[in-house]
Amino acid sequence: MSTAVSQAGVTQVDPSNPAALAEFVALERRLIGHHPRYYANEVDADVRQRLAGKSPILDESEFALFTAPGQPPVARCVAFLNRRYQRHTPENSARGFIGYFAAAADAGPAVTQLLERAEGWLRERGVKRVVAPLNGSSMVGMAALTDGFDEEPMFPFTWNPPYYRNYFEQAGYAPGFPLWQFWIDFATPQYRAAARKAAESFGARVRHVEKRHWKRDIEIIRTLFNECFADEWEMHELNEKEWRGFLDFMKPRFDVNQLLIAEVDGEPAGFCLGMPDYTPHYRAFNGRMGLMQILKFMVTARRYKRAGLLGIGVRKKFRGRGIGAALATRLYRHYESNGMRGAFYYLVNDSNAASRRFAINLGGQGRIQYHCFEKKF
Repeated sequence: MSTAVSQAGVTQVDPSNPAALAEFVALERRLIGHHPRYYANEVDADVRQRLAGKSPILDESEFALFTAPGQPPVARCVAFLNRRYQRHTPENSARGFIGYFAAAADAGPAVTQLLERAEGWLRERGVKRVVAPLNGSSMVGMAALTDGFDEEPMFPFTWNPPYYRNYFEQAGYAPGFPLWQFWIDFATPQYRAAARKAAESFGARVRHVEKRHWKRDIEIIRTLFNECFADEWEMHELNEKEWRGFLDFMKPRFDVNQLLIAEVDGEPAGFCLGMPDYTPHYRAFNGRMGLMQILKFMVTARRYKRAGLLGIGVRKKFRGRGIGAALATRLYRHYESNGMRGAFYYLVNDSNAASRRFAINLGGQGRIQYHCFEKKF
């Protein structure tokens, strides 16, 4: 692999070298791709564009790519400084990320060496707290699986081997930022009662986005998202380019009944985003999406056996009116009409007690399934 810097056996990869970058991106599949639950939840070309500094999602970020020794290397990671995130709150100003982490089994010493090299890069730039794994922005990917390793992962979240947790803890990271996943069974009396109450008692109009007014509606949801999630530790204000870089790819194949807006007297009050489980599709892509894969995805994207509520928010001045329940149950009715017996509500920060109560009030059965890890200097 082409290198820019080699220190103590750890290599810094030059992202301007297309061959080196392509090898770096493909390394995860070499290391853990043999596991039956593994899948690549992004297309290689998108990751290469992002790590080459050509994506609006990381347009105010600095980052460095590293690999551990070996042929091929036994681990990789990226150290990130997201300036927009750091400006969001005073607490964020000293926080950096390590993401795109992947490692082989039985590589503990090399992984510790790799993480120390990435930490050194961050420390030189004033970072005092490192969160891992987080791929530069929570919108791109974050957290390591810490439970349910024998279960099929739920897109867009990833699968990783159990030993990842050990690697982070051996390198001095503490598990934190627990993330909950809830299962909502549509047949339970509690859910049925909540759905009836939501249909009878809320005072908002709930509509789906309109593809002919996609730019307008996506901008409404961006504004709602930024306001509703301003206090979540992993979030920062998303600009229009970043937001559209995340959502525009979905437009051609997206079922608009999974992207909802609530309005009160014409004023946007809340939003809800559902997501089908594209895990089987992305597993088949195996990181590559050419013309044939795109055409096949266009045909099969609306065929899915699982789905879930990925994001929901209600503006503070409209809370307490049942608008959140109206949005959630509208989405779940859509899934129920497609023959599903239940759906997920995921992933919820452990610190977000209101969201966890909301899921429980819908009859949700929850557990912590993912964590981020933190190390303070």
